[in-house]
Amino acid sequence: MSDRERIHIKGINVCNPVDVKKDYLLYMVEYAHREGFNHIQINGPIHDGVKGNIDGMTPCRKYARFSSEKNLTYVEYCLDAVNAACEKASLYGIKMYMWHHELELPSEFKEVYPEILNSYGDIEVTHPLVKDYLENKIADFFHYYSKMDGIVLTLHETKIPLLKLKDQKLGKIERVKYVTQILYEECKKLGKELIVRPFASIEEDYEMMTKAYEEISTELMIMDKWTQFDWSLTLPHNKFFNKIKKNPLVVETDIFGEYFGKGMLPLMLQKHLKGKFEYCEGFRTSGYVSRIDRNGSHFFGDVNEVNAVITAAYLNGKNPDSAAMEFFKKKYPKAAEEVYELMKKTEEVQEKTFYLKGYYFTELSIFPTLNHSKNHYYFEQMRKDCSLSSDEWYIPKDWKQSEEDVLIKEKIEARELAQKLLLCLEGLEEKIEKTEYDKLWKKFCNLKYVTDVWYELTLCFINYVRYFETFNGEYEKKLIENTKNLLKIRDKGKETLGNEFYCFNNGNPNDSGN
Repeated sequence: MSDRERIHIKGINVCNPVDVKKDYLLYMVEYAHREGFNHIQINGPIHDGVKGNIDGMTPCRKYARFSSEKNLTYVEYCLDAVNAACEKASLYGIKMYMWHHELELPSEFKEVYPEILNSYGDIEVTHPLVKDYLENKIADFFHYYSKMDGIVLTLHETKIPLLKLKDQKLGKIERVKYVTQILYEECKKLGKELIVRPFASIEEDYEMMTKAYEEISTELMIMDKWTQFDWSLTLPHNKFFNKIKKNPLVVETDIFGEYFGKGMLPLMLQKHLKGKFEYCEGFRTSGYVSRIDRNGSHFFGDVNEVNAVITAAYLNGKNPDSAAMEFFKKKYPKAAEEVYELMKKTEEVQEKTFYLKGYYFTELSIFPTLNHSKNHYYFEQMRKDCSLSSDEWYIPKDWKQSEEDVLIKEKIEARELAQKLLLCLEGLEEKIEKTEYDKLWKKFCNLKYVTDVWYELTLCFINYVRYFETFNGEYEKKLIENTKNLLKIRDKGKETLGNEFYCFNNGNPNDSGN
């Protein structure tokens, strides 16, 4: 069996994590069919306490008394939209799956059935009523969505925290196994599939969960991210894959950009995708599922759609570079090679922007964001006798701070390269159709502003730390000047790009414009 024959899951993940939209779902089925994907996962509004998960889209039959907790308008919409997409997908031989989180029970369940509570006041997972409700939930879902092929299960991010419940009859690993087995057996009885996500960042928890899955069935598919912990480009390969011994592995990827621009910055992931596919193939994976949107934004009709083209090429045994070039020829027929060359540099710009000598310095999700390590580390890194904990997620082992000029150098290089790319693009204006040129220009202009901001922010961190190390007033003056420069960049960016300005204005509710 060849590698391409072995990779039988060629998937995309859509509506991540937002309400489903019928037109979008139908478009995605057509897109998947056209581009060689055979598997679609619908994420849906998983963080919405009412609409989220299969609970939020499925009428109850036996437990109809709890239907009042649902948004019935959304339920009716899903019955139409999701079933229409499933119907079309089945005609193309594309499998459809719905994301789901457990443990989830109606908020009034414990009031109606107080006997499910233990002496601590938590829900006792093994109570027969809990099992019966879960079985009926699965049966109801596949009754109303009969052409849905399966469920993608995560045992986290729920109102009832399965692993943190007190005074349980079962330990953590037994609870994981117990709940998963209920869902697995109900799916199997109905001829449906269950895919599980470990969603564990601690090695001990990961081993516990994968062991539980293996004991349920070695046919149970395990899906996990190909970056360790989360979606940053700078995070290492997922070393936990080697904990999956007997079960099929499905690799989850992000090719849209939750932490690298959310589509507002230009980015072609040639190096990232190549490295990740090469690593994952060492585990003889059964397939891949790629997130292609986030919070209602997507890259279709956009230059960043090239990442889906590259991904499809890898999955279907085609040359990814040739596939990318064909994409640019179709989209920018008079400037294909030039745009391709510009996009090849975008990965380097973003890396030099949110790296700090190999350390994951920031994310580019909502900008500027400093939330992927302890806040004081952004200052600690600038100290001459810097000392960081080696067990933090985003810090390479034995990371050592560089000389000050080295820290600043890569930010300068990012600025210079982003400015050069923007100027080169402006030289192509006459060769690119106006609408397409305008979209490209906004992306590259935003990239320039991003690099300007992170250069000044890096200087802010350095001068702030130097002032408190020395109490030299010159550092205070420099810090004030840096903050003034940041405000100038903000004002200039808003003046140039209006509501499409990325920096400081990408969904941040704290930005009042002051």
